Amino acid sequence: MSALIKNGTIVTAERNYRADLYCDNGLITEIGSALIKNGGPQRA
Repeated sequence: MSALIKNGTIVTAERNYRADLYCDNGLITEIGSALIKNGGPQRA
């Protein structure tokens, strides 16, 4: 199963920021801005 999370909050030890996350088979496989997968955005 895959999911595209739009405009999520990423928190690291160094900073916080907003980004899109793409998850595939339970793993985050891509972090970026304006991600589009499977022919169009699928929001979670």
